[in-house]
Amino acid sequence: MESCVFSDDKKENMRPEQYKGNGRATGMVLRGNKIMFMQQVVGGKLRHVFAGGGIEGDETAQQAVLRELREEANVEGEILYGPVHKTGGARDYEHFFLLTIGDDQVPKLGYDPEIPAGEEQVLKGIVWRDVDDDRDAFTETDRDYISILVTHAAERNIQADWLEVLKRIL
Repeated sequence: MESCVFSDDKKENMRPEQYKGNGRATGMVLRGNKIMFMQQVVGGKLRHVFAGGGIEGDETAQQAVLRELREEANVEGEILYGPVHKTGGARDYEHFFLLTIGDDQVPKLGYDPEIPAGEEQVLKGIVWRDVDDDRDAFTETDRDYISILVTHAAERNIQADWLEVLKRIL
C-alpha cells in the first residue's frame, strides 16, 4: 500500500524526501481493532508510548518511523497515513504516522539506540490495546494524537476502515 503523505502546514502534499533531518517521527501501529504500544519507564513509572524517535541525518520522517519500529519492536511496518504534525509541548516538531504490520509478524522487544551504552534501557515491553475492550486505557495524550489523525483525514474526505476504528476511541 502506498503511503499518504500530508502536512498540517504550508508544506501540503510534500514528497517524503522533503522531510529531512529535523524533529521526531512517531508511529501508532494499528492491526485490526488493536493498537500497539511500547512500554517505557519514565520518571520511575511504567507507561505506554508510541514507537518513535529522532530523525537522523539525511533520513526522511518516513524512513525514521519505520527504522524506529524495527529497532524498538523488531517488525517491518507499513505506513497507512501521514505524516500529520504536532508542535509544541515537550517536542520541538513531531511527524506522526499511522502504521500497520502484517498478521504474520510478532513484535519482540528491541532497544532504544538513543540510550547511551551501559545505561539501562527504558523500553520494557510491548502491549496491545483493543479500541473497544481497553478504551479506558487510552490516555489523554493518546487521544490527542488519534484526534489529530481523525480530524486530518476527515478534513480531506478520506474513507478508510482504520478511520472508523480510530473514531471509536474518541
